Amino acid sequence: MSEVTKMVNKEEIFLANYDFDAAFDKVDEKVKRNHFEAAALITLRANLYRNQQMGKTKEELQTIANAWLPGVVTRTRGKTKIEKAHDAYNSLDEEEKADMAKFVAERLREAKAARASRT
Repeated sequence: MSEVTKMVNKEEIFLANYDFDAAFDKVDEKVKRNHFEAAALITLRANLYRNQQMGKTKEELQTIANAWLPGVVTRTRGKTKIEKAHDAYNSLDEEEKADMAKFVAERLREAKAARASRT
């Protein structure tokens, strides 16, 4: 028996008990497969979307899809802040890179001055 909850409104939650095992026994294999496939497809698409957002190539996405198994969770490490900063910097044109260099130089001078005032 499983508890199924549904928000009725901001103050009220409806709680129902549902016997998934009994329902599972009452449906045929085709229905079970269709529901499994639908849920698995959503999970696979979400996995591929996350990896695509991290900059994976089509070939890397296909490799991920080939290795994926429903219900088996494997997390890949996203880019670090430094990796993201490198990517952002590399996407700038020369004028924007010069502006960025000035900005960083100013921040370094401020940090150096702050350290000097503490000693």
